Order: sequence, then structure tokens, then C-alpha cells
Amino acid sequence: MPTDASYRPHLRRTGLALLIVGGIDIAAWLICLAFDVPYVSSFNIFSVAGGIFLLRGSLRAASIVRRMAMSMLALLAAVVLVSPLLQPPGLTLVMVKAHAGLAALGGVLLVFTVVLMAWLARELGAPPVRAAIAAAGLKVRSTRWPIAMGVGIALLLAAMGTALQHTDAAARAIREARAANGDGYQYHLSLIQARETPAGREITGTVSAWNEHELRTLPFSWRQ
Repeated sequence: MPTDASYRPHLRRTGLALLIVGGIDIAAWLICLAFDVPYVSSFNIFSVAGGIFLLRGSLRAASIVRRMAMSMLALLAAVVLVSPLLQPPGLTLVMVKAHAGLAALGGVLLVFTVVLMAWLARELGAPPVRAAIAAAGLKVRSTRWPIAMGVGIALLLAAMGTALQHTDAAARAIREARAANGDGYQYHLSLIQARETPAGREITGTVSAWNEHELRTLPFSWRQ
């Protein structure tokens, strides 16, 4: 076991931060759930659990949280780079203009997440923490694999999104949307789902149609 306790302030700071962020996230999720408002929880119980272990001085938790933070940073950076493959930049710009408030909130949350992950990675990768991990007999693991995993997930999402846009179902949805709304818009498949029903397989989803002045969400549905 490490005899130098200089690593403990790093664990206390990061643990308290995760506990607060996770608690706020869970509270927001519960409030949205009560009012039937959609909410995607980002930190929730995992942050709370990680914060508790860090506050208790767990060096194993410090190693795990640091690698997760590095993976998240790599994922976010890679997603930004491949975002044109996930959604046309023109559509993204029109969506930002149409929903400026939500876009601003999303930008703030993104910046906050990046700053938090970078701070966690720095604090839990500080020399006293790394020395304590080694002194405790735990393996000081490389961050190469977590970073590669984050980048890999982003590339996989981009590949899947690109492949989906080239399916027969996507072509049909866009073709029908263009036939109904004309050539004054650009079209992009935003969502597609398939489910089995007693009457057969049902394909549903939405196509985004946009130009310089308007953004429309066009639902579609058919049976196979």
C-alpha cells in the first residue's frame, strides 16, 4: 500500500465533482420523467458510483475513471471530425438556426463535458496518483487503448450512418419525400425503424427536408 498520501486530494476533488455532477444529472432526469419531458442522461448513477469510490480513496477506481475520461475525450473529438458523415453540414446549420436555444444549450453541455473529462484525466493522471497506483501493486495502464476505443466507436457510427443512407429503404424514403414536396429542398434520412406487426413488417421514420429558409421533418411509413 502507498505510504505517501499526497494523491488523496486529487481523488477527493474528482470524487466530489463526479458526485455533484451525477447527482444533478439524476435530479434533472427525475424531473423530466415526472413532467414527461424527453431527457438523455449522460452521467447518472455511474458518476455517483465513481465519485463514491474516489472519495473512499480507491486507486483502482482512479485508474478506471481516468481511462474512461480519456476514451470520452477521444470519442467527442472524433465525432466532431466525422460529423459531416453523420449529418450534412447544411442541415446542421439550419437546425442550429431553427432551434438556437437548444443548440446553445447543447454547445454549453458539450464544452462542459470536454472540460470535465480533460480535468478528470489530468487530476487522476497526476504523478502522485500514478505513483500511488504503482505502490499499491496495481498496473499503471496505458491510455492508448481507451483512446483507440473512443475513436473506433466514432468511426463505427460514421460507417453505419453512411451505409444506412445508401440502403434501398433510405432511397425510397427520400424519393417519396421529394415527390411530395418538390426539388426546392435538400433531403436527408434522419431516422428509420423496422418492427414486426401481425400485418407484416412495418418501416417507419423521418426525412429532414431543408433549404435556406425552412426546415421540415417529414414522417414516412410503409409495409413490406
